[in-house]
This record gives sequence, structure tokens and C-alpha cells, in this order.
Amino acid sequence: MAQYGINLNPRHPVGQPRNIVDLRTVRWARIVFQAAAALQTVDQAFGFYDPLILQYSQIGMRTLMVLNQETFWGNAPWNSGDWAQYATDFANVCAQIATHYRGQGIAYEIWNEGDIHGASSIYVPPADFAKVLDAASRAIRQADPTALVTFGGLAAGVDAAIDYVNDTRKALGSRLPVDSISIHPYGKWPPNFSQAPDWGGWFGPLDDHLKRFNNAFSDYPIWITEIGISEAIPYPPEEYAMVTKYMQGIYDLVRTKYPSRVTMVVWFAWSDVMRNAGIVDSNNVPKTRVYNKFFQIAAETASNPPPEQVNQLRGIILATTDGLSVRSGPGTSYERLTVIRKNTEVKALEPVESVTLKLGKNNQWLNIRTPIGVEGWSAAWYLKFSRVLVASTDGLNIRSGPGTEHNKVGSVVKGTVMEALEPMATAVAKVGVEGQWLQVRTPEDVTGYAAAWYLTLGDEATQEPPPTIIVYPTANLNIRSGPGTSFPKFITVQRNTELQSVEPDSQTLIKVGQQDQWLHVATPEGDGYAAAWYLALEPVSEPDPVRLTPTTNLNLREGPKSTYIRNWAS
Repeated sequence: MAQYGINLNPRHPVGQPRNIVDLRTVRWARIVFQAAAALQTVDQAFGFYDPLILQYSQIGMRTLMVLNQETFWGNAPWNSGDWAQYATDFANVCAQIATHYRGQGIAYEIWNEGDIHGASSIYVPPADFAKVLDAASRAIRQADPTALVTFGGLAAGVDAAIDYVNDTRKALGSRLPVDSISIHPYGKWPPNFSQAPDWGGWFGPLDDHLKRFNNAFSDYPIWITEIGISEAIPYPPEEYAMVTKYMQGIYDLVRTKYPSRVTMVVWFAWSDVMRNAGIVDSNNVPKTRVYNKFFQIAAETASNPPPEQVNQLRGIILATTDGLSVRSGPGTSYERLTVIRKNTEVKALEPVESVTLKLGKNNQWLNIRTPIGVEGWSAAWYLKFSRVLVASTDGLNIRSGPGTEHNKVGSVVKGTVMEALEPMATAVAKVGVEGQWLQVRTPEDVTGYAAAWYLTLGDEATQEPPPTIIVYPTANLNIRSGPGTSFPKFITVQRNTELQSVEPDSQTLIKVGQQDQWLHVATPEGDGYAAAWYLALEPVSEPDPVRLTPTTNLNLREGPKSTYIRNWAS
């Protein structure tokens, strides 16, 4: 589940709250580390940012720090073209910053909107960004192995942004040395809008944008490090209702459809001094309705686990090539926690790209978990790749070949852990991708091909608890073979019939009573779909009969007028 944050500009008088405690329910502060832009050395900039980061930490916030040309101007290769020299010099600055903040839970975003020519960004050609990203990531990981690194926020259209990442990856020999990919999907409306809002610039549905990124990069979490309504003028008060609906729609979409894929959402921005997009105006006065909605959502997500906890379980199994110590930190100076024997299988607790970068390399240390659950760090040069484990995200057929035209040789239920039988890089690249098929071995030792878009990396697949909710039709109701009136009816159930929801309880609670939602339910005749707007969580009570006592002699007639025939008199 996503943690929520907010973009701040602490160098502006109204770029953040007057009292940082106001942000106590927000989990991330996203700031640009401005040394060059503030005409300061990095050491001088530490003097400015250290007290702020301490304040954020004291109220439970972590810092997402953007490192870009505002951090280090260097030889300005956007003018000179010498990106190789800039990458080296920039990496040295990144190392200095990561060393200074080592162990403080800082995450680093390398560049900002480098895929576009924008007012606040400098475009970097993908082949050149590959040099910058690789050097910066290596420097940061060496200085602080616990730090998260994310691919700088992508702001281009979805096709161009995906191409930019793929071109960068290609330039790095199919590597991508990051823990996540960050995007800035401005101008995309969530599903609670049937069409683009009337005010502002809009380009398409947010769900489509996220789906495309999810399919293209299923092996990386998605961070939304900027999203909001940024226009030439501040959104006027009469649009506050639209903005709060937009906020709620983003939250609902991420929570219900991408809970394990989008692990950070950072609203843009605190104040109108930041491109007219604030939850407060340029005088630091809250836009009450918008301000309250942001903090309501932030409070609801405050207990969500931080991204690294969500993304540790990646399903990469390693084996020791010799007896090996497991230590409390990445080096021999750290305490020895345990010793494991040669040929012991251990679980990598780092993203795939980090494992690929370090495995078998001298002076590199990998975060691992032993078979008895001890977590620590081991020398990567005594580790080798063993296998990739995947888990099914739904009931799934195993086929004799890569496609539905091949015979079914077995099946697995949701959450089944299987061994991938293809090389690590190939398996990881396929998992979660529409149209790809992965060769696997099931726990019953059945070998075949599984639809990779129904697989996730991991040997500890998060399984929903079994559904527990009973629902009741509020009227006689058709149960259909699919979620819509276009699907054939196979049974009609009576009002107040007990129906067992087949969907997770969290989804059932969201759908029941909602127009245009369909719920998967179990009936005595089999599973089917019911119109959720005719369902309730409790039986609909029958009205009690009302007893009337005539106050005088009274005629009862066949109709509601005295001209109707009299049936009975009292």
C-alpha cells in the first residue's frame, strides 16, 4: 500500500508549513537538494538541510531527496555535451551526500523530469542519462547500502516515458540500477470521473497510464513523486470540489487496483508558490476543503509500511559457495550474527537489479535472509544465483507450451509458489507482463508454461485471507456468468438469499451498494456475478404491518372513491 507524501520547497518563505508538526501524518517530504542553485557548496547546503531533515524525522517523516542540476551544475553538459565527465563528477557529489546522511532513511531521486524539455527540468538523452544514473546509483549504494534510489520522475506521455526508460536500460546492457521508477502523471483523471474535468488541462485516464507502466516494468515498484493540478493560475475556489474528488479518485485507484505496485504517492504541492498547485495559497493560508482532504488521505495511509518493506521479498534465491558469515551490516567490522554452510540457499532481500549488480563481486555486500530467518549482510563474492521463485496471483492453468492453444498439464490455486525454469534475467523480465509465458515447475513437480501476467516475483506471496462476507439481495436478482448484463443469466435468487462473496473482504466492502459494480458470489448452483447495487451486508427487513382502528362506522370499497362498490361496512 502506498505511503503519502508532499512536495515542499523549504528555501521559499511559504514553501512549507510554518510549523513542521502540521505534517505529522504525512510520511514523505520530497525536496530538491539545492546546493548549486543556492550558490552554496555541498557542505554549506548541509547546514541548511540538516535541521530540516531532523525535524521531518522527529515527526515520523522521511525525506525523498531529488539530486539533479540544482544540486551540482558542474561542466553543464547540456551545453558542452560532455556527459561522461559530468556523470563522474555528479556521482562524487552524490557519494558525499549519501555518506553524510548514511543510515537516516533518505531516498534519492536521480534527476527530475529528464525525459522532457521543461521549465524546471533539463532534458538528458537516454544514452547520457544511463551514464549519470549508473554512476550516481553506484556511488549512493556504496556510501549507504540501505538507501533507496529511484529513476527520476518521468513527465512525458506514457509511450515516450516508457521508451525513455527502455532506451536507458538498453544503454546499460539491460540493467536498471534503481529500486523503483518514479512518474509524474499530470493531467490524467482517475476513474471516479467519467470524462475529463471541465477545468484544467487533461490528457487521458490515470488508470491507463498506471496500467501501461505496470505492464512495461512489472519488476519495479512505481512511485508517483509528483501528481496534482498545476496550471498557469491557481485553481479557483469554485473548483475545490473537483480537486478533492480528484484526490479521492487517485487514492481509491491506487488502493484498490495497485496496492502492491504503487508504493508512494507524493502530492504536488504544499503552496501556490510551487506552480499554483498548493493545498495552501501563496500566503500559506489553507484552502480548507482541499487541505482537509489531503490530510484525511494522509492519515488513512500513515500506518502503511514504507516502500522497502513492501519490496524486499523479490523471490531471488542465492546459494553460498563456501562457509559464510552473516553480519549486522555490510562489512567485516559489523557484528557476526550467524555462520551458514557451503551450498546453503538464502533469500536476497534486495531488488533484482541490485542483486545483479553485486552478485559474485569483490567488496560488495548483499542483504539476505537465512533458512532459519536470520536477516543480515553477507559477502557477495561468496554467493551465486540459484533460482527464481514466482507465485500465482490467481487460479492458473499450467500448459505444455507457451500459449492457450497448448494442452493443459496441471493447475495451481492463487498464491502457489513455483520455481521458474528460465534464466534469472529472462524470468524477471517476463513476470507480470501481458502476453508472456514462463516455464515453471509446480510443487507437484509438474513442468509447463504459465501465463506470466498472472505471476509475481516472490516466495512469500501475499495471500488474501479467505472471503468471509455474506451479502443479501435487496430484490429478486439475476446471477450472471460475467460482470455485466451482456453476460447470460443462469439463476435468479430471491430477495434476502444468503450469498457468499468470492472476492476478498476489502473488495466486497468497496463494491456492495455501488452503482455499476459487479460482485463475484457463490450460489448453490455455482459461482456467478451479481449487480452490487442490489446487494446489502444485512438482510432487508420486512416492514411491520400497521394496525388501524376506525373511529366511526366505515365503508370499505373496491377503489379509493365513494363511487366504488361497497364491500364491507363497519
